[in-house]
Amino acid sequence: MRARPNDYVAQEMVRLSQAPVWDRQHPRRLLARATQLRVYACASPNGYVVMPGGLTRVATGPDIRVVSMQRGGSSKDTWVLSVGPVSGFSLLRREIGPQDLVRSGANLSSRVVENLFWFGRYSERCEDIARLLRVALVRLIHDTPSERDPGWPGIGGLLKSAEIIPEDKLTEAELVRALRAAILDEASPGLAHDLGLLFGVARQLRERLSLDNWMTLNHMMERIAHRKDRPPVALATCLATSIA
Repeated sequence: MRARPNDYVAQEMVRLSQAPVWDRQHPRRLLARATQLRVYACASPNGYVVMPGGLTRVATGPDIRVVSMQRGGSSKDTWVLSVGPVSGFSLLRREIGPQDLVRSGANLSSRVVENLFWFGRYSERCEDIARLLRVALVRLIHDTPSERDPGWPGIGGLLKSAEIIPEDKLTEAELVRALRAAILDEASPGLAHDLGLLFGVARQLRERLSLDNWMTLNHMMERIAHRKDRPPVALATCLATSIA
C-alpha cells in the first residue's frame, strides 16, 4: 500500500439507521432492523420537486448491511409530518361491498396491461417499417438514380428518421446494404429488430394470444430467417407478401 497508494481506496463503514419492525415469528415480535428510505423527485414548471413520502425498505436480519428486496427484505409504511392541515381527498371509495372483494376474472394485472400496450406499439412499428422498406426497395431496384421519381427524397428522409441510413449520402451499393441490414439484422434498427421485440413481448402474453396469433408471429420470424441469403429482389417480394 505504501508503494502503490493510488491503487487502493478506503471507505468508512456506514452504519444504517434502524427502526422497529414487527416480526410475527419472533417471540419478542418487535425488533430493530436496518432501514433505508428512498424518496422521489418529479419535474415541475418550477424545477424538480421532492414528493412527500417515499419507500422505506427493511433488512432481513439485525446484522445485515445490505437492504434489498431481492434478498428477502420487506417494506414499511412511510409517514410524513405536516406543518398544516392535510387534504383528505382520495380516489378510493369510502365503502367496500362483497362484490369488490371477489375477483371476477376479467381484471388484468398491471404487467399484462403493459405487455398488451407494447404488443400493440411494436405491431404498429413493424407494419410501418415494413411498408417503408418495401417502397424503398421496390423503387431502388426498378428505378435508376437519374430516373427516380420526386417522392424519393421523402422516402430518404423517413429512412434517416428511422436511423436506417445515416445523414450523409450513400452509394447505390451502400444503400442496398443498409436496407438489407434493416430487414435481416436484429442488431440494426429496422424490421428484424422490431420483430424481435414484438416476439419477446408475445412470450409474456402466451395465455392471452390465440393460436392464429402465434402462427402468424412464427411465420414472420421464419420468413425473415430463411431469407438472410436472398438477393434484394427476393427481400422486396417477401415484404410485399408479408404485408398483404
